[in-house]
Amino acid sequence: MSLGGSLKACALAAAAAGVCASAQASKLVEVRSVDDEHIMIYWQDAKVTYQDDGKGPTAFMGHETKGGEVITTFGPPLDTTAAQTAGNYTLASADDAVYSQPLAATEAYRKTKVSGTDSRWPEAKFTLEHTVYLKLPQKLQQGKHYTLRIAPATNTDITSREITFDIYISVSEAIHVNMIGYNPEHTAVKSADLYMWMGDGGARDYSGYVGKPITLYNVSTGERSYEDVVAKETMLISRNANLDERGKLCQYWPTAGYLMCDKFKWQPIHYPDLVKKMQAAVIAEAMRKNVVNAETWPSRRSSDTAYGWFQSTQACDAMCIAHAVAADGPDQDRLLRAMILESDYGLGRNCLNMVL
Repeated sequence: MSLGGSLKACALAAAAAGVCASAQASKLVEVRSVDDEHIMIYWQDAKVTYQDDGKGPTAFMGHETKGGEVITTFGPPLDTTAAQTAGNYTLASADDAVYSQPLAATEAYRKTKVSGTDSRWPEAKFTLEHTVYLKLPQKLQQGKHYTLRIAPATNTDITSREITFDIYISVSEAIHVNMIGYNPEHTAVKSADLYMWMGDGGARDYSGYVGKPITLYNVSTGERSYEDVVAKETMLISRNANLDERGKLCQYWPTAGYLMCDKFKWQPIHYPDLVKKMQAAVIAEAMRKNVVNAETWPSRRSSDTAYGWFQSTQACDAMCIAHAVAADGPDQDRLLRAMILESDYGLGRNCLNMVL
């Protein structure tokens, strides 16, 4: 289609649905939810297309050589002042009664960074990308559908975008996981970090999410369970069972998570016998692997030797979990003393008076 045809099509779409601004404007790439209180909008002012085919006289030369990059500008750049005006964004919904009438965002924060450069030296040309984070007046509801409208004053090429808030399929940049995945047998801690830097809005405060109910979601079957998975996968069959065997299994942290759900009432517990079995097993394992060492060795160390006898190795997972769930009394006192002695070692005390 010619440029004239594109402009005509855009004008017709704008008249019909009000979703297209100027064809020559900052390119709206994506709109997605960050969490139930924030939406992020991502624009590109331009992009760099790199020649990376291994051909030509400069194919294998240094960065200072011209590589045939092409910078494509989409039009006037995003108006950052308008883009940071919360009133330029409204959200409406056909199935969420709270948003039955469009509501304006309460805050708008911006993060702008270089998205690419050419190889001109010493003054390279560069392109910019912008992300705006909207603080919403009311929380989004699971499974509901929303329409975000953006004022043309921002210089956006698209002024309307529909999204669905679904915690099971929506990708959130606030959740950070290991990109190479987790080995089910050898990864000791299968964890994810929850944080979001919202440009001039600073860090998103997630302290209010601490202690909220959690669910394990099977992306293949759609199963949303927590306790059943723990009860099925646990290796605890007796007080003498190990939660960790090097090279075979490590179930410290799912066990710790389940025990903390019981202790702090984060989740309803439907396997009380499993909780008792876990408590007994992790305390017994900590006594065998950690506390006995601290009470009998001249070095007074309590690290689990299965992971090496090195100055920097401090394998005390079972001991930390056991102390958190042990009842007040002799067991908890022994665990605490072993923890203090190992901490003391890590801070510099050891049998050769060496400072790590």
